[in-house]
Amino acid sequence: MSSVIHGVVQEDELSRPKYGNLPALPEVTFRILSLAKDPDSTPAELQKLISSDIAMSTRILKVVNSVFYGLPRQIGTIDRAVVVLGRNAVRNIAVAASMVKIFNSGTRGDAGGLDTRRLWLHSTATAMAARLISEQVCKGDANELFLAGLTHDIGLMAEVYWAQHKLLMCVRDLELDQFGTPQRDLRDVEQKWFGVDHATLGREVCEYWNFPDVISSLVGLHHDPWSAPDEHRQMAGIIRLADLVAAGMPDGFRLDHTSLDIDAEILDELKVTPYQIAQFGEQLRTELHEVANILG
Repeated sequence: MSSVIHGVVQEDELSRPKYGNLPALPEVTFRILSLAKDPDSTPAELQKLISSDIAMSTRILKVVNSVFYGLPRQIGTIDRAVVVLGRNAVRNIAVAASMVKIFNSGTRGDAGGLDTRRLWLHSTATAMAARLISEQVCKGDANELFLAGLTHDIGLMAEVYWAQHKLLMCVRDLELDQFGTPQRDLRDVEQKWFGVDHATLGREVCEYWNFPDVISSLVGLHHDPWSAPDEHRQMAGIIRLADLVAAGMPDGFRLDHTSLDIDAEILDELKVTPYQIAQFGEQLRTELHEVANILG
C-alpha cells in the first residue's frame, strides 16, 4: 500500500467503496423507486407501500399540501396524492425525505469545510428551480428534473462520509476570496485529493441506489451539459441553469462555481431570457425555506 504524499490518494482508500460510510436509502424508499420504475405496478400498490410507513406518509402529505404544489384543496390521503400528483412526484418526495437524513446523519453544520445545511438547501433549491424551469419552458420531464436537481451534488456528501479531512484540503485549495468565491475549479482539486470529482461520484451513487438512468446521467453531467446525448441535452441544460440560479441565492452554496455567469448556449438552447431567470430566483426566494423545512 502506498502512502499519501502531497495529496496523492492512497491505494487502500481507492480500493474500498468510494461512498465510504454514506448511509443507504431506507428499504421503503428503495421499494418506492422500484415500483415507480415498473410500468406494470399500480397506484394501489404504491399507496399500500407508502401507507405502511407512517412517518413517510406524514411527510409526503405535508409536502403535497405545501405552497410548492399550490393545490386548490387539501389532500388527506396517500391514495389521493398518488392519483393527483402521479407516482413519480410521490417518489420524489419520498426520496427527498430520505435524503435529508443523509445530510443530517453523522454530520451537522460544517463538515470538513463544507456546510451540509447550506448544501441541503442548495440541493432543494436546485430541485425546485429545475422543476419550475421545466414547466415554464415546456421542456423535459419536471419530475425527473426535480429528482436530478435534488441529487446533483450527492457526490459531495459521499466525500463527506468518505474522507472529511480530504474535503477540508479541497476547500483550502480552492483559495476562496473575501466573498467566498473559489479561485480554482473544485473538480480539479477533487481529482488531486480523491482521484474522482463529485459529479462522477454522484453518478455512481445514483446508479448504486438504482435511480433511473436519466437521473444518473444528469447528475454526472451537471457541470458539463454539452456532453449529454442529444435526447438529454435540454434536460442537462436545465439542471445546469437551475444549479446556477440556486447558487446565486442569498447565502447560496457555490464552492463548485468559480463564476455564476450563465452560458449563452444554455440560454439559446432553452430559449429563456435574463428576465425569466430573475423571476425563477424570486419564486425560489419565496418558497424555498418553507419547502426545505417541510422536507427536513
